[in-house]
Amino acid sequence: MRQNPFVLVASAIVFAGAFLAGCAGGAPPTGEPPEKQAPRDLKAVVDQGIAFLVARQNRDGSWGSFETLRPSEIYLDTVASHDAFRNATSSLCCMALMQVALEREDACAALHRGMRYLMKEEAVPRATSSTFYDTWAHCFTLQCFSRMILLRDPAFSRDELVAAAERWLRALRLMQGADGGWGYYDFGFGLRQPSGLLSTSFLTATALCAMWDAERAGIEVPGDMKRSAIATLVRYRTPDKTYVYATDSELHPGWEFNRPKGALGRSQAPNLALFLYGGAVSEADIMLGLDRMFEEHHFLAMARCRPWPHETWYYNSGYYFLYGYFNAAAVIGWLPRETQKKYWDAVVRNLLPIQESDGSWWDFPFYGYYKEYGTAFALLALVPARDFADLRVPPR
Repeated sequence: MRQNPFVLVASAIVFAGAFLAGCAGGAPPTGEPPEKQAPRDLKAVVDQGIAFLVARQNRDGSWGSFETLRPSEIYLDTVASHDAFRNATSSLCCMALMQVALEREDACAALHRGMRYLMKEEAVPRATSSTFYDTWAHCFTLQCFSRMILLRDPAFSRDELVAAAERWLRALRLMQGADGGWGYYDFGFGLRQPSGLLSTSFLTATALCAMWDAERAGIEVPGDMKRSAIATLVRYRTPDKTYVYATDSELHPGWEFNRPKGALGRSQAPNLALFLYGGAVSEADIMLGLDRMFEEHHFLAMARCRPWPHETWYYNSGYYFLYGYFNAAAVIGWLPRETQKKYWDAVVRNLLPIQESDGSWWDFPFYGYYKEYGTAFALLALVPARDFADLRVPPR
């Protein structure tokens, strides 16, 4: 998501302090000195995050809200974008709850409400011919239904879940750009399908990962749809084994945001997608991407919770942070077990201390969705770490 060109810099200055203060994640004093407070372990942190999602679910089963605390927001175009934001956020929350649905009754009940909400939703139309955040919703909702099929929850029949997943897959296919990738903008065009000039590497990879889950669930994905997307990612890959931002910057791999330090949070998804589909990405390449992400982590950390996109080193944005961890966790899971622990330890070491006192995580102030989808991303990264990491962090 690129910066709204009409946002006033003055507004950023006024509101940055409040948002950045919220990023500290510090809880109010408990009365006990820090040295006497018990350290928090991974299980307690995950439980608090799950409790946050359960408590923040809307009455209709969805998550998130159009409400915002700031006078200028991410470029919206029309209110149809909010349907996309809400469905994408709700799908991520459902996927996070799936991980613990067999352990917690409250999580299972919230998951069922969320899935019933999504089953009634149609694949939302794009806001306009130039703006279509719904591509994110198509990806995450397809992935959500696919994972629910694999969960084999008796509360839902396979047939109804498959029918819903296929509906979102068809919508995703309609938004595939002429270049074979997916984006969420197409400024200057009014085509029935996007031109592809602004297709991005990370959204194309997210679409491929969703299609992978769909195929695992037994859903047939059109071969040409996959092949075009894979070819696009291969084309985006640079000799230094990172990925350019989008088609329009493909001929400028040296631009700061196309370098490894500018793609730390974005590179894990393309690595995962090409690895899953047998592309030119090896286990060594996966580890290189993870090593870069954790060794140069400060470039992501500096961008976290800043109020405007791309305002820090290498044009990193806050919303790359937790999205990057979501994909990093998925990538780690494909490595040999004996190799995984050091990476899970890094995930836990970086995510546990930034949990908010209400149990949430967030990385970018985005309408009323940011804590919900941020917490879902964090839980999707942390729950798989429970079998490997045994880290405890000091109290806030």
